[in-house]
Amino acid sequence: MSSEGCIVGNKSSEKAVECFCNHLSTFASGFLVAPNTIDFAELEVDPTKNPVIFITLSIIAVLYTLLAVWARHADRKDLTRVGCIPMDSNDPLDKYLYEVRVTTGSRSGAGTKSKVCLVVSGEWDETCVRPLNGYGQEILKRGQTDSFLMAVPRPMGPLQYVRVWHDNSGPSEHGSWFLNYIIIVDLQTKIKYPFVANRWLAVEEEDGEIDKVFPVSGDSDLLNFSHLFTERTKKDLADDHLWISIFTRPVCSRFTRLQRVSCCLLLLMLSMITSAMFYEKDETSLTGLQWVLYSQCSAE
Repeated sequence: MSSEGCIVGNKSSEKAVECFCNHLSTFASGFLVAPNTIDFAELEVDPTKNPVIFITLSIIAVLYTLLAVWARHADRKDLTRVGCIPMDSNDPLDKYLYEVRVTTGSRSGAGTKSKVCLVVSGEWDETCVRPLNGYGQEILKRGQTDSFLMAVPRPMGPLQYVRVWHDNSGPSEHGSWFLNYIIIVDLQTKIKYPFVANRWLAVEEEDGEIDKVFPVSGDSDLLNFSHLFTERTKKDLADDHLWISIFTRPVCSRFTRLQRVSCCLLLLMLSMITSAMFYEKDETSLTGLQWVLYSQCSAE
């Protein structure tokens, strides 16, 4: 882009541009909004003369401080949930390891405090009953993914199904459980076996069953629109949305809650200063302060 050979005519205004060029190449013109100059030395610093600014900034500072303290505490708590929880039923002599990732749904009342057990079956072998225990940690909460380390004496071959049930012993509001899906990873071969459930294990929901068998999911299950839409929406809100993810951040994310809170504060401050730069008190004046007329010509 070049303005060589072109000048702006005297009849140019905020609605039209008069451009004189000594060549016939392609050219264009347009308008740019000029930011206002903010002179901080001239701003009112007396709270009695301009209390709105001080009240607004004070509220923002207090909210940020409270959120930062909470976020730091939550980040430290999240560190205790990173990694796999060894299953109580593991035999110290068993050396073949599987990682069992259990994801609870995000809908209301999805979490449970009932005792949950499972049995994993493969082509060559199957496990005994494996209870899921958190060793003092809160597991199977709403929208949470819990990882458990399962040890077996030998490989079970390609996994075929997993049987999951609970005893409905939790409190009334935490007795039921909405199981989203289970992913079992063979830690030796790194092969993942997904088991999509997306259903209630509850006596008062759906078919009333709390004991279900889920076969390994194929491509048709994983590429199902409902499953893809739900998982994508959940990830976009829980991890990618800057404001919402402060409270729903996955524990495996490297972007901490405190960092997210600080980024929200920075975004808010930048938005405020940007609004001040492009705000014009005299709306009838479009020359000088608000608009800058420019002409750019490009020779091909």
